[in-house]
Amino acid sequence: MRRARSRRNGASPALPEELIVWEILVRLPAKPLLRCRAVCRSWRRRTSEAGFLLAHHRRQPSLPLVTFHGQLPSQHSHAVVVDASLDTLDLRQLCPSQRQPVLRFNDYNYYHDFSVHASCDQWTALPRLTGADGAMLYPHTTSGEYRVIYWKGSRRPGVLLRGCLHWLFHVSPEKVLVVFDTVAESFRSMPCPIAADWTNPIPQLLVVDATLAVSWMDESQTMMKLWVLQDYETGVWTLKRRVILPVVEVWSVVRCRLYGMVVSQDGDVLHHHPESVHLFHSDNKGELVQKLCWSRVFPRPAGHWFRESLLRHDFFGRQYGTRAMRQPRFFRGL
Repeated sequence: MRRARSRRNGASPALPEELIVWEILVRLPAKPLLRCRAVCRSWRRRTSEAGFLLAHHRRQPSLPLVTFHGQLPSQHSHAVVVDASLDTLDLRQLCPSQRQPVLRFNDYNYYHDFSVHASCDQWTALPRLTGADGAMLYPHTTSGEYRVIYWKGSRRPGVLLRGCLHWLFHVSPEKVLVVFDTVAESFRSMPCPIAADWTNPIPQLLVVDATLAVSWMDESQTMMKLWVLQDYETGVWTLKRRVILPVVEVWSVVRCRLYGMVVSQDGDVLHHHPESVHLFHSDNKGELVQKLCWSRVFPRPAGHWFRESLLRHDFFGRQYGTRAMRQPRFFRGL
């Protein structure tokens, strides 16, 4: 009896549950958090509330998405994609960067559009529309719905900021940004900071420190420039950074034209070629951080970022005329 009492007196005090939930559990990645729900009913209840799930989502890192696919030769001008995946690349882990699976396609094709909530294994098919090459999903705050905008002739991803979708309109002779107001559902244009011909390579639109930004690799492939929008209302841009690219180190491995894409708030750049199995990571000082290589698959930065979320959405349960469509095997192999 005395020995049991001494053990209780010597035990360290338990942490308050409020501290555990809002300082520890809220910072965990999605999978460890789901395992912690099994500890007790109280943790399960509190970590399932919408307020906690939203706070957990906001604390998760935004990781760049990279597509990986294999190709077979075809009679047509384009190769046939036979297998594909969409993974995140955690550049904070440099030995090498950790590749985390998001989606897997073993029956990949270009003929159907889907909206996918990878963290919760939710999906829904989007309505078919002929003649449109690209689609963007945006929240419509007035109705509480998610809506889809199709844009003919553009495959570049749009950027959502201040309730507006932005993307570069490189087809027109005028160098402008197209802006779509998701509340008023109206279009307008915004000046672009690049005056030179940027049809090849095409600039990239992104968000840096909650500000709209444009990155562009010059024709010599030796420098990456980054502009930020100093004044959103007047459309005034500022050249924030010039990064000299590690051309010598890259060309010692791959002697072909590479394309660069800024993939972090700190100015990290991923270099790739559509027909190369290599991916090069350089920092904002132009130094080559790591060389990544995969066997028989071709990596390509997607231009999107992935942040884990356990919030479920009701609209994923809706199906638009897809009764005969079997469920796509997005999550096989994860």
